[in-house]
Amino acid sequence: MLQVPEVVDGCCEYLCRELHSSNALGILRFAEAHNCRQLAEVAANFVHSNFPKVALEDELLDIPYTLLVKVIASEALRVDSEYQVFNAALRWIRHDVVPRRQYVFEILSHVRIALVPVGLIDQAIAECRDVSLKIALRSVRKDLTSRRGQLVPLRVCPRVCAKKSIYVIGGSRREQSAGWTPTDWIFESVIKYDIFRREWIESAPMEIGRILPGVAALGGKIYVIGGERGSQILANGEVYDTQNNNWEPMAPMNVPRCEFGLCTLGGTLYAMGGWIGEDIGGSIECYDPMKNAWRMVGDLPEPKFSMGVVSFEGLIYIVGGCNTHSRYLTDLISYNPVTNEWTKLACMQTARCQMGVAILDRHLYVVGGNSSQQEILRTVERYSFDEDKWSMVSPMTVRRSSPAVAAADGLLYVAGGDQPCEINFYRAQITIASFECYDPITDQWKVCPDLPTSRSEAGAVVV
Repeated sequence: MLQVPEVVDGCCEYLCRELHSSNALGILRFAEAHNCRQLAEVAANFVHSNFPKVALEDELLDIPYTLLVKVIASEALRVDSEYQVFNAALRWIRHDVVPRRQYVFEILSHVRIALVPVGLIDQAIAECRDVSLKIALRSVRKDLTSRRGQLVPLRVCPRVCAKKSIYVIGGSRREQSAGWTPTDWIFESVIKYDIFRREWIESAPMEIGRILPGVAALGGKIYVIGGERGSQILANGEVYDTQNNNWEPMAPMNVPRCEFGLCTLGGTLYAMGGWIGEDIGGSIECYDPMKNAWRMVGDLPEPKFSMGVVSFEGLIYIVGGCNTHSRYLTDLISYNPVTNEWTKLACMQTARCQMGVAILDRHLYVVGGNSSQQEILRTVERYSFDEDKWSMVSPMTVRRSSPAVAAADGLLYVAGGDQPCEINFYRAQITIASFECYDPITDQWKVCPDLPTSRSEAGAVVV
């Protein structure tokens, strides 16, 4: 108020040092009221980064409606689960329920309610004492369970800065000391890596062990489809509910596939190519989770398997792999499901198959794999969607084919895979437990905690 900039800056620096979960919202309101932009930015970042603690403080109960909406709508909230946001919103409404219950639908529209377990919503309804609020919550629950989506959005993703885990699913194990029997090779198990805690945790296992399945995340759930078990190529699939830690069956594909491409686009799954028995597949089918049904939608320009498949901004991209003429391809093509058009794009620098792929910061990363010289690769290259151009980045610390690859929190994670090994004068491939991550800002790889057991030919997804 004295308009002395040096004093203002000194006071702002002091308040930045004093930020705590019990005062961060008050300092944020103060900074915005007095146009202290830097202090407001620091306070907002503190609220977002520490929201689970901030949401339990009494200060939350007295903030204005506009600030509550601004905070809970942010992609930057670093929460363990969306239930923490849901609970914070209800705490604020219940604190002064008569004037605030009019905002319930507007407030809950900013909560990713589809990611909150229905059991916790039921618990909130049971504990609610206000009749009008209870009716509103029941309406939201009915809208959610009936899949109408009129009151709250159904197809939502976790917040960008929400707590994420990398799930590594299925795959095989071949170790030099192990008795190589079929029971050793195939995993039903699922492990997840907690990015915040940097540790591996066991999750509920699948009903069927699979190698080289298609894996994708959609609507906060994980879909694991197809793959191979023994000599049988599978068409069936399973859906994993990350909130309830359980698996349920889903409708099988029209065509059994392994080493195929699977991705999400527009709230549906697309499966394409792969081994389909004794031949290479070229068909494309689409899965609607609302109908739990697959339908055939077209064909690849040529049959392929062991390729990388991702979706980005309305298009599906297919890179590398094998076809009837070559075991190692450099091709990159895009597919528009709306117009059914195919576009040939810039080729990779290295022909490869059995590689890992992921999207990070508007780039498609292709990791490891097998090359035309029958060599397992360390090299990594990335494709710029904006420039239609490939470039090499720093190689991994170890060679890998068939690794599990995922991107999260600005980093590229690579887990397991196959490595060459000499056994009794024979050249073989064994599975590895190595886990590392790549930072595109520094162009460096960093070693992460190893997998609990070596694993290859697994799927990876971030939820």
